[in-house]
Amino acid sequence: THFGFFTQEALAAQVGLHQIDMSRYTLPEDSVTNRQTAMVDHTPTAPDDLSGHVHENAVLPGRAIRMIDNIEAYFPEGGPHGYGIIRASKKVLPKEWFFKAHFLGDPVCPGSLGLESLIQVLKFMALDRWPHLGDDHCFTLKSDIRHRWTYRGQITPENRHIELLALVTNVVEEPFPVLTADGLLTVDGLPIYHMEQFSIGLVPLDR
Repeated sequence: THFGFFTQEALAAQVGLHQIDMSRYTLPEDSVTNRQTAMVDHTPTAPDDLSGHVHENAVLPGRAIRMIDNIEAYFPEGGPHGYGIIRASKKVLPKEWFFKAHFLGDPVCPGSLGLESLIQVLKFMALDRWPHLGDDHCFTLKSDIRHRWTYRGQITPENRHIELLALVTNVVEEPFPVLTADGLLTVDGLPIYHMEQFSIGLVPLDR
């Protein structure tokens, strides 16, 4: 892990990431295969509310930790590898709980929640690809697959819109399903997180 130090002046003039091949994240123009959905339809609003769950065990997180409001476009066979490409979004709310907790006097969205947003997109895509596994499998992070996270920028209460673009780079069916993807997070149009080779799997509950 490598960290850099930024002055207050540098943080105030965010320039985002450079040298990213944005063309990889271009979505198809064919709207016939496009899918849109509100994430609220798939997640509970409280820890004990299961009304929004499509599956019993492999579920998406509740409102408190949900980092995506909408799946704006989803092409299951799109992307440069043909495994799927997706665009999701979230409205930045100044009263979000994490601004109050991270940090006092300098509120920003924790970087880990930016990564969580990609994981949630992968969960959505995994349940779409393997809906029959949702009731007797659970999600697991694939820590044996080396990933890379590059970031330069912050999400603050003054921002308005988060967009996440993700494309699946590899699919494993056996012995357990695994999705691996690259992702790009932008805030108000500025790319600040680039996530490469992040993976999520589905494993049987009786494993």
